[in-house]
Amino acid sequence: MINVQWYKGCKTPQAKKDRKEMVFSAKPTLTLLKELLVKRVKEIDTNALTKAGYDTPAWAYLQADTIGSKRAYLEVLSLLDLGDTK
Repeated sequence: MINVQWYKGCKTPQAKKDRKEMVFSAKPTLTLLKELLVKRVKEIDTNALTKAGYDTPAWAYLQADTIGSKRAYLEVLSLLDLGDTK
């Protein structure tokens, strides 16, 4: 089952059906995007564990930026979880 956010603005059952078909027609591209974002989140996790990030007086701002970026990527990833059913 896809995230209900995909259906925002759909006022009729036909509109929801059309939206679902549109989303699933883009599934190969969305799957590729999901793979790229998963890789980016792993890079963020890896870089967050390095000591170099704390060698600057602005480390707290860098960490806040990292956490915010990761949160945004994870939110998009939740939208990209289309499941295996159509």
